[in-house]
This record gives sequence, C-alpha cells and structure tokens, in this order.
Amino acid sequence: MRRAIDGLTLLYVLMLNGFIVACCKAELRKLDTPLGTLIGYRANFGWDRWKLYYGEADVFLGVPYAKPPVGDLRFKRPVALDRFTADGRPYDATYQHPMCPQLSSTPNATMSEDCL
Repeated sequence: MRRAIDGLTLLYVLMLNGFIVACCKAELRKLDTPLGTLIGYRANFGWDRWKLYYGEADVFLGVPYAKPPVGDLRFKRPVALDRFTADGRPYDATYQHPMCPQLSSTPNATMSEDCL
C-alpha cells in the first residue's frame, strides 16, 4: 500500500511540474542594437497597481556596458564596448550574470571581475 501511495505522489509531482513549466514558459524577445543583438524575455508582473512594478515588460539581464576590467584595464576608467559578443552571435540576456567581487555578504554567489 505504501508503494502505491509513493507512486501516486511521484506521478502527481511530475504532472504538477509539467503544468508549471507549460504555464510559466517565458516568451523570448529579440532586440537589435548598434552593438549587436540581445535576447531577453517578456515578463508579466501582474496588474496590482499597489505594487512597485506591474504590467508587462521586456527584460534583458546582465547587459554589459563596458569592456571587462581585467588585465591592462584593471583600475582604469571603463572602456566602451565595440560589440556585445566578439563572434557576432546574439548576447543571452535571459539570466543574471556573475556579480562583481564583494565582501562575503553573499558567500554562495557567482562572482567575476568581468561584471560591467
């Protein structure tokens, strides 16, 4: 009897997972700029006007605005980018990129000097 309940629970969890993935699938957005193409997504923040953000928006995360401050560029003023990617492919702006190195306030965060 216990195995049958465990099997039903697993089936329920798998069905629920499929439903969540199907409902929450983001609609990808493409934005052409002089520095290259960005790939982001459409987000729905709901329609509660009492919240700070509401409505829909195109979201592009981690878009660089300068060359990485490594090597000769370390401790210098930011240098403008020529292109988002060297090979001309679209830049994936659908996720948070590594943050700049900081004190241990966020010990499990992925950090990188390439964070501009």
